Amino acid sequence: MARLLAEHQDVFAVDEFTSIVDRNVARIGSAAIAKTVRRRKQRLIIASCHSDILEWLQPDWVLTPLDGKLLTPELLRPRIDIVIRKCSRNEWNRFRRFHYLDTHIHRAAYCWLGTWNDVPVSFASVLSMPHPAE
Repeated sequence: MARLLAEHQDVFAVDEFTSIVDRNVARIGSAAIAKTVRRRKQRLIIASCHSDILEWLQPDWVLTPLDGKLLTPELLRPRIDIVIRKCSRNEWNRFRRFHYLDTHIHRAAYCWLGTWNDVPVSFASVLSMPHPAE
């Protein structure tokens, strides 16, 4: 998919789109791909048996093979409700391997965890500055 987008083709097609990926990855990836295709003014034809990606792709039209109908859905971008709560430093263990600098959290850090559909998706930590900035 990335190669097709990078080659800057005007029109391209993808079969079995999102068939072998986790459904959350499929939805979020669909939104990112749709944004890229629109920004580059490309045309993308997707064949998929999954309808959960439609609101994320926001396609110009949808062909449903079962009944042969061509639909032009008025789909809205889905809400992504992230719940943020204060957490312990232990939550960092889920995310530490993805961090590009250091895998340690200072013991005085304040930590927050973001969840989407009860799945941890983000982590943030902040250290207070003990004196005014100059």
